[in-house]
Order: sequence, then C-alpha cells, then structure tokens
Amino acid sequence: MRPNGPKPPDYDEAIKQHYDHVAQTDKDSATSTMADLYIREKETTFISGQIAEYTRQQKVEHLDNGGYARGPGKDNHFSILDVGCGNGYTLARIIREAAEEWFAGSEIAAKMLAAA
Repeated sequence: MRPNGPKPPDYDEAIKQHYDHVAQTDKDSATSTMADLYIREKETTFISGQIAEYTRQQKVEHLDNGGYARGPGKDNHFSILDVGCGNGYTLARIIREAAEEWFAGSEIAAKMLAAA
C-alpha cells in the first residue's frame, strides 16, 4: 500500500519531466541527452555515415536504372525523420553534411523541442 503522498507520474510523463529538466540545464549543448562527448561524436558520425552510404547506394541505383530506383528515394531525394531528436544537436550536424536531403525531427518533451 502506498503512503498518502503524490502519485508518481506514469512512465511517459516521467520521461517528459526528465527531458524537460535536461532542456533547462543543457539547452542546445552537445551534452544534452548524452553527457559523454566522445560517445556523442561517435554516434553522430555513425548515423551520418549510414545515411550517406544508404543515399549513395540509392542514387547509384537511380542512375543505373534510368531514374527508376526501386526503393526509397525514387526521385533521387530522401526524407529522414529523427524520432526523439532531443534538442536537435545530432540532426543539425547531419543536415550540414547532407543538405540536399529533407530532414525533420520529432520530440515528445516540449522544452527539448523548444531548445531545438
């Protein structure tokens, strides 16, 4: 039985509260959502590399098939959605490296989204 006190937030609400707090303390910093800058850099480099390789393969197929690639990017352009983009740090880095693609971010924590 629970003592008479405030009810703990449900899981989704607890996550939002946590990331709202992170947004207030770290704002648009690279350390927001990931305090280890070495890991942050490795993660961003990996994601960027995966996007670059995938879009390269699709563009080659697009050219090889006379403009008729069978997969995503049939029109030789790509849309990429970062679900849980936090303050947008990683997304902003990737956009600088692949500016010809279309990017969007989605974030459940309002203060994180505002920081983005």
